[in-house]
Amino acid sequence: MAGTNWPKKLITTLNTFAGKREVITAGMPVERKMAVLRSSKEILSLRKEGKSVSNQYAVLVTRPKALSLSRYAIIASKAVGGAVERNRCKRRMRSRVAKFSSRFANRYDFVLICRKTLLDVESAVLDESILDLFKRAGIVLTDE
Repeated sequence: MAGTNWPKKLITTLNTFAGKREVITAGMPVERKMAVLRSSKEILSLRKEGKSVSNQYAVLVTRPKALSLSRYAIIASKAVGGAVERNRCKRRMRSRVAKFSSRFANRYDFVLICRKTLLDVESAVLDESILDLFKRAGIVLTDE
């Protein structure tokens, strides 16, 4: 890494699950990386066999698994709206998963299914609502 302006606090780099490199620095909080479920077969089996909790903004389907890394998928059907609305829903949900991932227990697969009402809700209310979903599903470890 010669010629780069890396901070002097730089400690090391680690290989993550996806094969990407993650830079860890001293004194900076590190968000845990989560793998994304991409196989439609795995998502369908999770939806059929998993435990479901819901509220007015989303449905959360969870299932414990043997691997140590949690995996997730986000679904927004055409009932949510056109492509722009579906993508906005998925972006909002991805940001919540990234925000709360440090609180999640390992060894879970989960699917978040967006509902149309998610488009109109404020961020603070959505944060509270999504965190409540994960608490009711038993995935959240800490209550910060």
